[in-house]
Order: sequence, then structure tokens, then C-alpha cells
Amino acid sequence: MVAFESLVSHWLYRRAPETNLIAKLGKAVVWVLAISFFVKMTDLSITGKIGLIFSGTWEGNLFLIEILISTLIPMMIFAAPRLRDKHRYQWIGSFMVVFGMVFNRINVGGLTMLGATGDSYSPSWMEITVTLGVISAAALVFLFVIEHFHVWEIQPKDPQSLPGIPPSFDYSSRVWLGNPDIASLTKYSLAFVISFAIGMALMPEQKILGKGIDDVKVYRASGKDTLLINGNRDNYFVEFPHKAHIKRIGEDQCNKCHHLTLPGYQENSCWECHISMYKATAFFRHDTHTLNSNAHIKCDDCHTPGNDRSAETAKKCIDCHPQYDFSKFQNASGKKFFALSYTDAMHKLCVSCHVIKVTELKDKPNLVQCSTCHKTGYTKKLEANISWEISSPHFNHVILPEVKLAKVKGE
Repeated sequence: MVAFESLVSHWLYRRAPETNLIAKLGKAVVWVLAISFFVKMTDLSITGKIGLIFSGTWEGNLFLIEILISTLIPMMIFAAPRLRDKHRYQWIGSFMVVFGMVFNRINVGGLTMLGATGDSYSPSWMEITVTLGVISAAALVFLFVIEHFHVWEIQPKDPQSLPGIPPSFDYSSRVWLGNPDIASLTKYSLAFVISFAIGMALMPEQKILGKGIDDVKVYRASGKDTLLINGNRDNYFVEFPHKAHIKRIGEDQCNKCHHLTLPGYQENSCWECHISMYKATAFFRHDTHTLNSNAHIKCDDCHTPGNDRSAETAKKCIDCHPQYDFSKFQNASGKKFFALSYTDAMHKLCVSCHVIKVTELKDKPNLVQCSTCHKTGYTKKLEANISWEISSPHFNHVILPEVKLAKVKGE
């Protein structure tokens, strides 16, 4: 990275490259890359995954390409004195190391997921422009430091700012815009305003007006021995083998999942408290306590008589429900109780257990991967039912069976 930065900055400011200094850095680069390569191979050997490199899979081939670009080829370039001392190969070696680091992040965060999920992804133009904007901002800060701080012995200056140089005129307006600092501020500020206006004009309206997280109602899972979890009814199910989990964990360990049960219930399902798919919601429901059809608790049973009826004058929840640990469900201020969103609650409950079990169950090494539970398509047993639901004639939300009438003789 340092060598690449030096080469780029010297090229931009038309300075003689520090070939000897970069050649010395190249010697250290060989050792750094060798140690990195050794650590990666050791980790793969310890975990028993080193054979996957040459398995011919999509992920294995990407890993080979990444190692060649980021480590092996640069090591060979910087290890050979004939190549290390040449300006051209210094460019090639340093660029490959930097590009290999970027390629590693693209691999881990995107390309390798294609084989695991089967989904494809391409960034939108807004994501591309935001990324380029962040890189440009970092580059501008770097150039500002070079031009205004004592980084080099001879500080770079714009030729137009030297004394005795006649003023140059702007090509478009034929007007002198002032000294280089003022002229650059004028031109580039105008370019920024125009670019910002074009970007805002092209941005879809729904992307500008953000309404926050959608409040999606949660529906209960269907099934018995195997639950089909489809909280937001998007027909992308998660199959949860409920009976198998009871057998594995123990029939007396229901509270590991059903950690909070409402009064009068033997056990509650997740959707009864985690009522929103993506938003945390208030845990306390006033109407559940006061309505005649529910607990039918009088006001003075909770609030101190003679005082304003508010949360501050009410009893603590634990006074009536000593068996519950409400401290886990308080918000940051500690004044209100909340229930996690359905998505967060399910992930927190399932993933935390899978992280522990993956070390115990040697036959399930992929237990913590998303694709273990989240399938990219419908399960086979549901394909027929779903296709029937979609293709059959509908009228006013009533599914009508297909009836084939027998032909009557004489018609």
C-alpha cells in the first residue's frame, strides 16, 4: 500500500519515482506476504479445509485467484532483484497487492455467496456513485495533506501560482478566475453543485422519502411436528422441526425457547409478543390489563390513588409478575419495556444456540450458515400446494376447486 501510494503521488505531481526506496520496501513486502500466506494455509490445515482449495468449486477457484493476485505473484516479483529494482514491475507488484485486498473483500462479501445462496446481485448506480464518492473524498484528503503539509522536502506548487507567470484564462468563459486556489474553488464548487443536482434528479422518489422501517404484522407459524415459519407471509418458509428439537433438548426444557408466558397460558408462541416483523414494539399493553374481556384490572390496583395516572405512579411490573425477569426487555433509558422484532428474536434465539451446537455436532458443520435454515426457493413439499393456490381460480379471496362437468348426452 505504501509503495503504491508513493508511485501514484509521484506520478501525479510529475516527480522522479523513489525506485531505490521502493525496492527496499519490496524486500519487506516479501516477508509480510509470506507470513500472511503461511497463516492462511495453517488455518485451513487446522480446520481440515485445505483440500477445498483444489476441489474445483466456485469458492475454491475464487480463493486460488485471490491468492495468486494478492500474494504469490507479488512475492515472486519483489523476491527477484531484477524485477524488484525496475519501475514497471514495482507498479505491477504493488497494484496487485492492493487489488488483491479489495478482491478479498468482494469475495467474502459477495462472490462466494453466489454458490451458497444461488442468488445474484449487481449494485445499483447509486451504490456505485456513493462508493466512488467515498474513495474520491479520501483521495482529496490525501492530496490536500501533500500540498499543504511538509510531506516532501520541496512542497509541490501549481505553476500558475509562481511569481512572474502571466494569468491564464478559463477556456469556457475567457475570464481570469483569480489565483489557482480561488479558481479551483470556483470551478469545482460549481461542478459539485451540478453533479449533486443531477444525482438528486435521477434518484427515485421513494429512495429520497424514507419512512423508516415498515411495520409488518406477524402471523403465526403453521404446522405441528414441523413448523413452517412464514411471519410476513412472503411464502419463503423456514422449516423448523419442532418435535425433533423437543426430543433433542428435552420435553421439560420448553422455557429455553418459550422464555416468557402470558398469564393464563401454558405457553405462548413467538408471534404473540413479537408482533412486528422488523420493529421493536412496546411490551406493555394497557388494554390487556384493563378491558373486561381481558384481565379487568381496576385503575387503583396499579396507580396510587390521588396521583396522576402515569407510568411513574404505577406499580412495577415485577410486583405482580415476580416470576419474570423484565430487566432483559428494557430500552436504553430503562423506563420502557420492549419486545424485539420477530426477525431479531428468531435470529437471536436460533443462531445463539446453533453457534454452540456447531462445535458439538460434528456432522453439521454448516449449522451456523444462513442457507441452513433459509432456502432460496420453496421446499419440494410445498411447491404443489403453492402452485395450486396461485393457479386455481379465485373469487373474493375464496379458492374455487376445479370442477370438470360431465357432458350430458344430447348436448
